[in-house]
Amino acid sequence: GQVVTPGLVEREATDTVMINMLLDYFPPIVGGLVAAAGLAAMMSTVSSQIHSVGASFARDFLSPWFPDQEPGTQVWLARMAVIVVGFVGLYLSLTQPALLTTLGVFSAAWAAQAAPAAISALSGWRWATPWGAMAGAVGGTIVLFGIGLGFPQRQWLGLYGGLWALLANLILFVGVSLLTPGSRPADDTVEAYRRVGW
Repeated sequence: GQVVTPGLVEREATDTVMINMLLDYFPPIVGGLVAAAGLAAMMSTVSSQIHSVGASFARDFLSPWFPDQEPGTQVWLARMAVIVVGFVGLYLSLTQPALLTTLGVFSAAWAAQAAPAAISALSGWRWATPWGAMAGAVGGTIVLFGIGLGFPQRQWLGLYGGLWALLANLILFVGVSLLTPGSRPADDTVEAYRRVGW
């Protein structure tokens, strides 16, 4: 896109290069279909998210304060929360579009902090410990927010803060796991279970 549309740099390029190529090289119906697909994807994502926020607000936040809620009341409160969250999201998208992009980038990078622990659990790494997983997640989160909030374009030494956070996570995960006792049973216990057929 940048080859055929020279002059676009940084944020302008990532935000407009697809629109420019659609307008310049494709018939209007293709642009309309692409826009409709984008809106459909956005609506399905937003719908599930605001409904989950509304349900969580009604069930997880209000239920402990008002334990004798009728099911109908809880549904009504969830619907009101959905409307409020929807209007807040609409307001932010119209007044602070860059904030929503930043939140999306942060959420993706933050979700990646679960990868080392998930991979170790699925791979059966015996040396991994819960303390290592917690230390890696906390350390990676601190690095992510430190670089994201303290450096321009959320980068340090030319690399995105999410990559630095994942690197810090891995180092802490491995280091703390090797220094702390694991929660797996001892080898002789595992062998005893194996002898009886478990």
